[in-house]
Amino acid sequence: MIIIGDELIKFDPIYMANSTEKIDEAIIAHAKKEQTKVAHSPINLPLSGTRLEAIVGFKFNKALIKKAQSVGARMAIFCADIKEILLANALKASLIIVPLSQAKEAVRLAEYYLFDAKIACVIDSLDGLSELAEAGVDAAILKNAIIN
Repeated sequence: MIIIGDELIKFDPIYMANSTEKIDEAIIAHAKKEQTKVAHSPINLPLSGTRLEAIVGFKFNKALIKKAQSVGARMAIFCADIKEILLANALKASLIIVPLSQAKEAVRLAEYYLFDAKIACVIDSLDGLSELAEAGVDAAILKNAIIN
């Protein structure tokens, strides 16, 4: 299982967006963060050696999906139903985020249709990992990994 947000495991945060402007802001914020890492690195890496591909999270929304695709952002799409889950995978989302109550159905779809996307749920703490493991989800996202 992928665990996003634990202090001991390196992770890229998920920048939440509710507008196309917020997606632009997320890309800029991520780029600045990566530049800072390079500037403070003991090894002098060129900027081209950094990964400037942000993970942008949002509720399923066609306008936001189009914007994220146009800027090359990885998408973490919060899905509310089976139709959105299937479309999010077809749209090349990196993460399909569902509530725990829908996790087993989402995992079943992902296994049956061989999704490239990872099925994920947001949890408050690592105490929720066992429930996610029982549901068979691919990724656990701790709330501190989400930047609003």
